[in-house]
Amino acid sequence: MLIGGQGVKKYLVVIFLLLLTYIPLSAQFVLSPKTAYLNANLDSFHGHYFDVSFDAMYAFKNGFTIMSVHDFPIVGNGNDKYEKYPILGANFISSLLFGYTYRGIKNLYITTTAGLSTTLGIISYGYFIPLGISLQFDVQYYFNTNFGISVALKEDAIFLPHIKTYGADFLNVNILKIGAAFRFN
Repeated sequence: MLIGGQGVKKYLVVIFLLLLTYIPLSAQFVLSPKTAYLNANLDSFHGHYFDVSFDAMYAFKNGFTIMSVHDFPIVGNGNDKYEKYPILGANFISSLLFGYTYRGIKNLYITTTAGLSTTLGIISYGYFIPLGISLQFDVQYYFNTNFGISVALKEDAIFLPHIKTYGADFLNVNILKIGAAFRFN
């Protein structure tokens, strides 16, 4: 029996390598770059952004799905009704989601996932790294074996413990996405 930090590290490396080998052999991999509209709302804050999103999905034969979702709001603005000037800044939302993919209709994937998200927000008066809960509904239609179109709706409820929010503790983020879907068997 291995004791201490080195033993745990060795077990984690072995488990990681097994997963790295097992997942690609037993699941379909889907990569989906998308453009999106992002709407963010807090009690006093409202923002509208153009978003670039990268979704990676493993869909297992039994329907179990693992998704890694990354959203980059790149162009837009947000305003706080208690501040004189618009809030300018950068943001990055990353989510790890688990769910189910229905593949009962030929070339159509319908995926529902939920999980945790984290955000890196850099705004005019500081930065924040909060945690949140994400839900995503994704529909993909494939025109041939490897290429298709994807439309997704994502909801993030992000808990903001470090920012004075005038009565609200959750940032509500809605994202509507559309883009290509690349399926690898």
